[in-house]
Amino acid sequence: MRFVGININRKNNKFSRGLFVLSVKGIRTGIAFNVGIVLLIGMVSINLVTVNTIERDLIRKELEKAMFFISCLSDSFGKNGVATSGILKNPELIKTFSSLTLVSKNGNTIFDFTSKGDAQYKTIFMLKIKASIRTQAVETRFMGQTWGVYWKQPASVMITAPVKSGSMVVGGAGVIIPLESAYNDLRKSQRTSIIYMCINLLVLTALGTYQISTIIKRRKPPSNGNGPI
Repeated sequence: MRFVGININRKNNKFSRGLFVLSVKGIRTGIAFNVGIVLLIGMVSINLVTVNTIERDLIRKELEKAMFFISCLSDSFGKNGVATSGILKNPELIKTFSSLTLVSKNGNTIFDFTSKGDAQYKTIFMLKIKASIRTQAVETRFMGQTWGVYWKQPASVMITAPVKSGSMVVGGAGVIIPLESAYNDLRKSQRTSIIYMCINLLVLTALGTYQISTIIKRRKPPSNGNGPI
């Protein structure tokens, strides 16, 4: 009877060890899932904030570029209200804008370049330029929508401002800057970031799961506490 009791005790111990191994595997899977989810949420959140900041900086830089361009236009206004040589003779620079219009102080258009896509904004574009001459104020207007990296963003931005020679207003200028190409460049750069993020996610999840599983494995299987029968 004692011999039988020893066999039953051994079987119970083996069964307990088997349950422990199964429980460890289940816990390991749960750990991997939870660690992966936490890391994924953290990485995506950081990436969203970073992309949003980059998009705002991108738009700000485009506005600064346009304002610098307009500040250099005073030499392009002749005494008779006609476009003269100067910055307007640089075709590569003008191509950075989808539209560029210069209006003299008396309201005459002295230079006009408008793309087909911006033709729908022509009327309000001219009104804004003439208003900037009267009010001597700079106005920025975002137009249209296009896909940024993760969500919709303005497709273009219109800037109208007075053109000054010293302290005297000599006319007004307006430019429309397309933003879609800038978003395309940003999306291309994000492909590398997403690949890097996925690699980090896999590596960190594996390391985290291994470390926690190692701690759990150090625990001994629970004893059934039964003595011999």
